[in-house]
Amino acid sequence: FFVSFSGKKEKMKAHEVVWVLLVCCTFVASQNVTEDVGKWKRITKGYVIGSSESDIKIHVHLDLTMKSFDNKEDSHCNVLNPLAVMFAEAVLFAADRIISENLLEGRTLGVIVIDTCKGTKLNPYLLVHFDGTLIIGPYSSELSDFTTKFISVFDYSMISYGASSDHFYEKREDFPKFFSTVPADNTSSQVYKELAQRMNWEYTSVIYTSNEDGNSMMVQTIERLFNIGYCTSQNDIKSGASEASYQITIEKVLQQHEIKVVFLFLAFKECNDFFQAAAPFKERLASKQFVLGTACSAGVNIPPMVRPYFKNMISIQITLPQPKEFQEYFANLQPGHNRRNEFFFNFYWEFTRNCTLHGRKGYRKCDISKSQSFNQFAPVRPIISAMYTAVYGIKTYCSKKFPLLPFSICYGVMSKEMRTNMKSNLNLYIPHVRFKLFNRTYSRNSPLHEVVDSYDVLQYVQTNDSFQFKKIGYWDANKRDTSFALTLNEGLNMTDSRCSLPCGEREIKQYLALASCCWHCKKCPVHQIIQNNKCQPCELGYKANIEQTQCDQLPLVTMNHNNDLSVIVIFLTSFGCFIVMAVLFVYMRHFSSHIIKSSSRELALFSLFGLFLMLLVPILFTMEPNILICYGQKIFVGLSLTCCYSPLVLKTNRVYRIFASSSKFKLKRLMLVSMRSQFLLILAMAGIELLMGVFWILTDQPIIETVYPADRDYVIKQCNISGTGAALNLIFPIALMVACTFWAFKTRNLPETFSEIKSIGVTMYITLFLATAAFSIIFILDGTIERPFIQIYVVSFTFQAIVFVNLIGQYAMKMKTLFSKPDNRADTKEQTNTEVSIVMTNRFISSPSISPKTNNGLRHMSTVSETSFRNDPYYANLTTVQQGVKRLSIDYQL
Repeated sequence: FFVSFSGKKEKMKAHEVVWVLLVCCTFVASQNVTEDVGKWKRITKGYVIGSSESDIKIHVHLDLTMKSFDNKEDSHCNVLNPLAVMFAEAVLFAADRIISENLLEGRTLGVIVIDTCKGTKLNPYLLVHFDGTLIIGPYSSELSDFTTKFISVFDYSMISYGASSDHFYEKREDFPKFFSTVPADNTSSQVYKELAQRMNWEYTSVIYTSNEDGNSMMVQTIERLFNIGYCTSQNDIKSGASEASYQITIEKVLQQHEIKVVFLFLAFKECNDFFQAAAPFKERLASKQFVLGTACSAGVNIPPMVRPYFKNMISIQITLPQPKEFQEYFANLQPGHNRRNEFFFNFYWEFTRNCTLHGRKGYRKCDISKSQSFNQFAPVRPIISAMYTAVYGIKTYCSKKFPLLPFSICYGVMSKEMRTNMKSNLNLYIPHVRFKLFNRTYSRNSPLHEVVDSYDVLQYVQTNDSFQFKKIGYWDANKRDTSFALTLNEGLNMTDSRCSLPCGEREIKQYLALASCCWHCKKCPVHQIIQNNKCQPCELGYKANIEQTQCDQLPLVTMNHNNDLSVIVIFLTSFGCFIVMAVLFVYMRHFSSHIIKSSSRELALFSLFGLFLMLLVPILFTMEPNILICYGQKIFVGLSLTCCYSPLVLKTNRVYRIFASSSKFKLKRLMLVSMRSQFLLILAMAGIELLMGVFWILTDQPIIETVYPADRDYVIKQCNISGTGAALNLIFPIALMVACTFWAFKTRNLPETFSEIKSIGVTMYITLFLATAAFSIIFILDGTIERPFIQIYVVSFTFQAIVFVNLIGQYAMKMKTLFSKPDNRADTKEQTNTEVSIVMTNRFISSPSISPKTNNGLRHMSTVSETSFRNDPYYANLTTVQQGVKRLSIDYQL
């Protein structure tokens, strides 16, 4: 029977079998609901417009009555729903307009309004005996879900005026017969998200009905808030819960002191129950900002005793909830002028005015001469557009089947089978309906046949002694894909709802374990950026910008001659080279002078060459690095020091050995004191240092490396000189410096006439002090100086300081002697012949004779000039000494 009734010949699906069994059970239990059906017939008396044989019959499901808290019986619906009464009048208003606009072209329209307070107990019986064209309603998503599943067995279509659950759109193929004239929760939740962003509602609470009406809006809103970093506390209320259950939930929310905003995603009946149960809490309710869901809307009935405590409450509902034409219609309604809805309208009049029309005891008599006052924000436009959608859907079916016939003729020629087919396939034509109503165009262009509409933001304010909703904002559906869809009035006084204050610049949130909207602020280091609420270090060669939003590439810094310190280095090097060349010129000019000869001129020239190399080292370090510069740095650092100090080591050592060997005036032959041997030793020392430099190059190939100093704003490009390699390479030169200082110290007690040796000692003391100070400064300042290459400049200035100390210590006195006494510059043969290599002591002078055999040792003695003895105590015997020296010299030459 059911297969043939639905026009299907294929095998039934599983869910269809379930619904068929449910209908069968309804028939079996029909005797148990006979009394309820009788009540329904009496309730719906007077709700038929047109004759009982109307061409088009539309069933409208409304929650005209509700169950109160003190009602323990499910079948007893004893509380009037004022909003549903307005919906009923909106249906009658829409039917009148449809007939007056001649949309049906003479065909009759019948509207049957059914009270759905009985829920699922009456609906199966009513749906089985359904003789209309389609169903409008119910308002609830929960009841709409049941109804659309039930009527799918019979191929009826349904247009809801309040069901907004995303459950109907997520799997559209499971609800092909369902349509709604209000947007889905996925759209309205976007309004709540933008409102929370504008009002800084980062930590909120949600009270929702644990059914399809509350779950859908709760899930969609929480998901959107979570995506922007907001969080919510969830509290569910079961449908039909007792007053005590509501009060337990309210107490729980009021104890959450950090939360200042509470969303109420409740079905309409549960929303009214919530306000009734909130009465005992009174002033405590004023600490919260309540926001109504679209299912509750501005049509909710708030008891007078709690209205002051819900001041500034927010409500979201579709824009233009009541057309101007309907407001004029409803305001002119009087109890004596409304025979179509007299029973419920009389109750509505008494309910809203708290009076009686029939002389009930304890109530004042209603004054019907006053105009009707009503809630002008109750959303009746969706149910009016549902009536028009139904009519236009039927007309669209006729125009598709009989495109050349007017609707009146088309509907008249349709057989009973065709009209049954129209009921079954009406869902295929409703999506194509497009009409204009109240200056608005209605269409379903989306693939899911969802209605898109704008929303008004309302606030519950006090005006004189009354409370009413006032429009404070607007959400434009045409801008829903942008972040500017919501527009609010200026100067709104809203409460922030935050668990923690926002973090400052360059700070991240460290969330607490129990709530993702509660955190501590942590400042990120300046060299890190903030990404996804985390401090992220930059890669090598990059550093965070001032805002710490991105990593900027660090500038590449290299040594060059364009900065101030490099200019100073170049100047001092140039000045030093000039002095070295001047000394060299003097030495070459007076090469045969006894002053030059007495200072071991060959050793002095080699030391002068070492000083010149030391002046080149700062230039190598301050030049822009390349491969040749890197090779030069590793070779000349140690080699220049070796060339400078190896002659001084040999000179001081030779003087010490000669004086040590002649301390008892017992002359003996000494090794390696001739100039040739001394020069060979210098070359050997230089070769050793050169080999060490080559070994350093082989073990650590010179390259140009990029260095990333920690906590610096630059990247350094330099030669790869490791600290270990440099230390090993400088071991030999440092040993020479220490040895030279040692021999200079050992010869500190020589007569004052040996001033050159004493000046060498002072020079070495200062040199070691400078070297020690330089290494200490480099060690202390390493990693603490912001300016790059500070260590290189310290080394450069140290080298230059050592050069100038050596120039002064070794050569200044000789230059002064040469230029202050012109006689000392005379180069005579006699003076040349008087230069001997011998050490005079008191015992030697007093000796009666000198053995000719000692002539062989004269060439090994230190060259001492005639002037070296002028301050000697035995200078009086100088003539005798000179005569002996001359004889020895002549014998040696022969």
